[in-house]
Amino acid sequence: MKLLEPDVTLTDFVLAIECAVFVLALTTTGHWDLPFQTAFIFFFAASSTASLSGGLVHGFYPNRDRGIGRFLWRTSLLTIGASAIAIWSIGTQLLFSPTVAEYITLGAVGIFLIYTYLLLTRVPPFLWAVIFYLPAVLFMLAAFAVAYSRSGEQAMLYGLAGAILTLAAAIVQRTKIKLHPQYFNHNAFYHLVQAIAFLMIFLAARQMILY
Repeated sequence: MKLLEPDVTLTDFVLAIECAVFVLALTTTGHWDLPFQTAFIFFFAASSTASLSGGLVHGFYPNRDRGIGRFLWRTSLLTIGASAIAIWSIGTQLLFSPTVAEYITLGAVGIFLIYTYLLLTRVPPFLWAVIFYLPAVLFMLAAFAVAYSRSGEQAMLYGLAGAILTLAAAIVQRTKIKLHPQYFNHNAFYHLVQAIAFLMIFLAARQMILY
């Protein structure tokens, strides 16, 4: 089977592996009763699934309207949306009481259900995932910024850097900034920036869970 977009596909697979490693690291670290741990594990697991599905679409199943390509494309967009729930959960736990955080997270789940319905009944562009994901990232950025101003902890600074880089990655993808027109296009560059963002968020998660 021919590999259609090597740069995009391989960088997507790198993201999937990176996030899977982070899931394993966070699963075997710290204490399972910490709500932050559950949220971060869910975030990286969903992100890994989204990247793997997206890589398969870009590399092998480009037809997003039917068959395996349709299934994989929707899986990618759905799991991107699912990761946004985890982002809301992380941000609310940083800023609010457990009760308020739970209500806001439940609200995010409700919006995700609407998002899911739209994805399953239409042919979705990637922009839908960006629109759904962006408010969560902006909220996480604000939450880490406030938490850092309150505590000065290095973990909050890592999280803030991860949120900023995630926004930068989205800008790269939407404005089609590329390192090379043939060998490293805007989607591959987006994946590269996002990989660094994931690393920063993982460093934040690890310190938050351990300490």
